[in-house]
This record gives sequence, C-alpha cells and structure tokens, in this order.
Amino acid sequence: MKCCALVSIGDLRTPVSFKRLTTAATTGTGNEGGTSMSFAVLRATRAQVVAASGREVYAGDRVEARAMYRVTCRYFPGLLERDLVEIGGVDYNIRRIVAMNDDKSMGTKWLVVDAERGVAK
Repeated sequence: MKCCALVSIGDLRTPVSFKRLTTAATTGTGNEGGTSMSFAVLRATRAQVVAASGREVYAGDRVEARAMYRVTCRYFPGLLERDLVEIGGVDYNIRRIVAMNDDKSMGTKWLVVDAERGVAK
C-alpha cells in the first residue's frame, strides 16, 4: 500500500473522532448495581477522507447500502479494529488499520484506516 507519499499536511481537512466503547457502574438511578455503556472519544483530529467503494444489496424487499472510506491521519498508538470513527456526525466501523511511514519525510508516520458505514458490527 503506497498512498502516504501523496498525502501532505494540507490534505488533512476533515475533522474526525476515533471513539471507544467504555463501561461504567451506575449508582442507583433506575438500574441499580448495573453498568452503563457509552462511546468515549479516544482522539479527535483532522484526516484525509476518500470514498473507496460502495454497494447496494437487495435483501428481503429492502435495500441495504454500504459504503467504504479510507481515512488517513497522523499516527497515534492504541487504535483497535473494534473502535469507531466518526466522520461528519456519522459513526463508521473500522475494518482495517495500517500504520505507515512516509517515504519523502523524516519518519512521519501515518494511520490508514478503512471504515465501513451501513452494517452492524
């Protein structure tokens, strides 16, 4: 995969947020002794977002639309495939994460994330 040689810092225009599912114990408000689950922002940054592919499938008299996007941002550690990426207020499932070094600069590292919209995880 050789996409990062063409990415410059000016291409990182789209604000994105990487989110992770967290759990917390509740304290007696309706669900006593239970746990609450929510998504916490792991990292908010800017990225280059490119539409990769899309498809529509007819199943059970319904149209199921799926879209793939390639998100390229500066490297940060700790991102997992079970996390989500939010682009323009819409959550996308992460399908693949690749960490890459830039060929033209002094060790700049990039994350290339393939994200999919339209399916349950």
